[in-house]
Amino acid sequence: MKKEYLRVEHSSCFNHGEERQVTETGRVATFDGTAWRVANDPQPGASGSMGSLMPPLGDELVKRLDVPVGFRAVLWHQGESDSHQKNASRTLRGTLYTE
Repeated sequence: MKKEYLRVEHSSCFNHGEERQVTETGRVATFDGTAWRVANDPQPGASGSMGSLMPPLGDELVKRLDVPVGFRAVLWHQGESDSHQKNASRTLRGTLYTE
């Protein structure tokens, strides 16, 4: 049975952790837009170059479910650093930040 999970993370945590993480099980993969690879940090498609929660989260799922785990996409929200920018293309329009 195929299982899918949604992982939501704040962008400041994605590849901005203090230490790069590596998968202990070797059964955690990530998709870089072209191919699957072992999910050792840094993760593809993010701005940072350090650590994330992807390898330890995947390892925990592997241990609990005894299945390989692959992360294809991550949904994150951008917070305070891009709110109310002078350049309208750098922030959300309308009252989304003020309501």
